[in-house]
Amino acid sequence: MKNVLYKCIGALFAVLAFGSCNDDIDIRQDYDFSLSSWYLQKQIATGETVEIRFYLDREGDYEKAEYEIGYIQMEGKGEVSDSEGVKLVNREVRPLAEVPGLDTENPVRQIFTLFY
Repeated sequence: MKNVLYKCIGALFAVLAFGSCNDDIDIRQDYDFSLSSWYLQKQIATGETVEIRFYLDREGDYEKAEYEIGYIQMEGKGEVSDSEGVKLVNREVRPLAEVPGLDTENPVRQIFTLFY
């Protein structure tokens, strides 16, 4: 009788211990966000510098979420720089956290400014 009881307890333990395991854990690694800016001028005079303020609206404040900034210049000959005058290189990216003046007061709405 004790043997049967031990076997039943062992089987119940095995079902509880291994029945709840799931090898298909879904770890989310992408988060929705949007990037918007102020109105952009259609025409820029030679030598004129234009301020472009960007708003990064994030779905949430996730500890290890990282963002990068870069640009591709399709036409024209201007340069893009940050608020300290450091030039961004066409077709290269850099971490958004390195952009001077990045306003992180509200972690789900970050604001930064670039100049063209």
